[in-house]
Amino acid sequence: MNSLSLKRDKNIIKLIVGLGNVGEKYSHTRHNAGFLFIDYLVHFYLKSKGFDSETQENKSYKSYNFQNLDIVCIKPSLMMNRSGEALMEYIKYKDYSLSEILVVHDDLDIALGKYKLQISKSPKLHNGISSVERILADKEFYRLRIGVENRKGVPIPGLSYVLKKFNDEELGQLDLVFNDFLCNEISIN
Repeated sequence: MNSLSLKRDKNIIKLIVGLGNVGEKYSHTRHNAGFLFIDYLVHFYLKSKGFDSETQENKSYKSYNFQNLDIVCIKPSLMMNRSGEALMEYIKYKDYSLSEILVVHDDLDIALGKYKLQISKSPKLHNGISSVERILADKEFYRLRIGVENRKGVPIPGLSYVLKKFNDEELGQLDLVFNDFLCNEISIN
């Protein structure tokens, strides 16, 4: 069976969780970088390689199951600060180890156009990650920290800034980041 593997240390990722806020009001905002990553992965990267997903939606999450890759991507349908609840709703009857989970989220500590793949490291304050850590009762899972910092010295509070929409140029930079990560950090076996 095919799978997605992190090239860095040969761990097999089986569940990718993109964090974001639901609703049109939050569409394409910096805080929704995790949702944007899932959209890119599902609709552009995997489908372009001929992989199709079985989509399921309920009150807590939307999932994309790529059975032929042994991977599931989910987008919580609850607000960011309840992301852990949505994750728990999905995994409560499943058996994932922490090393099989990748959580993708925005990060104001990293410049737009950059990313970091790390275990147990997060921004100083991120309610979505805090919720996931609380539900999993552990911090030892993979995080793809997508840089969204692009204020260029303009004094905008972080909370206000992450709820602003990306402009077209910034969305183009995000696509490059997503593609770079998928081509350089992940392999399809």
